[in-house]
Amino acid sequence: MQLGVMMRPIQLLQRLFFLTALFVCISSTAQPSGLFFGGLGSIAQSEVAFSKDVDNTHPDNPTTVAGRIFQTTNEGDGYLAHVGATVGLRHTWDSQFLSVQLEVATGAGRVSGFVPGAGISSSRAQYGEAWPETFEVSRTNEIGLVAKWGRSTQMNSWTAISGWYVLLGARFVVEADFELRHQRGCYIPSGCEGQQFQSGSFQYEVEDRTFQFGAGLEHTFNDRLAAQLELRIETPFEKTWVDKFENDTVLVGHELELTKLTVSLNILRFF
Repeated sequence: MQLGVMMRPIQLLQRLFFLTALFVCISSTAQPSGLFFGGLGSIAQSEVAFSKDVDNTHPDNPTTVAGRIFQTTNEGDGYLAHVGATVGLRHTWDSQFLSVQLEVATGAGRVSGFVPGAGISSSRAQYGEAWPETFEVSRTNEIGLVAKWGRSTQMNSWTAISGWYVLLGARFVVEADFELRHQRGCYIPSGCEGQQFQSGSFQYEVEDRTFQFGAGLEHTFNDRLAAQLELRIETPFEKTWVDKFENDTVLVGHELELTKLTVSLNILRFF
């Protein structure tokens, strides 16, 4: 992961964080506490690793490459952005605070790569081979539960960072759109020539649970309004599945791994 690529979303959200402070010029005099709701936005530098195995070793396999296994793999990267809402409860004591919040977010973007394919034909696109394909994650819907513990800095300037915190959470990816696209593939077990090759795509909806940990900075405008800028590291999203063709004599196994480093901006309103 290149540092220069990561700095662009971080710098963007830093600017949003301080621009929000400029528009709400109210001194911070007390820590907010109690029930809260808010909005969140995030940008995630994401990397995806994808591999595919095409297994033709079944004794009744009808393809021209019967008895063989072909495997192809590669990595890609991109950005996923999310917007959503949060609701939670926060308790403060002395200069410390502890909060638990539920988050719901939906996102879009493009994290993609290309697998070169594997096979014995010149095009690696005969039925039973691992075709060259573009793979892409384009959208995710997520629900998470996050706990935050932090300290107030006791600064009352409206431009100052009024607190810092660490966080730990669990996130359930309810739905992630994954697509495979090939420009040239054969759908006939006996082999293809010329116009029998076709382009096409396969769409999947995958889900998984991940964990997050990270840290953040907080600015409280007053005892009812706060902004948070945070960095989250997420454990890999991992999913495997198998497609079966030709009466289960051709097995296509997929393995997908998505990792994210997320910068987010939260605006919280306390009751």
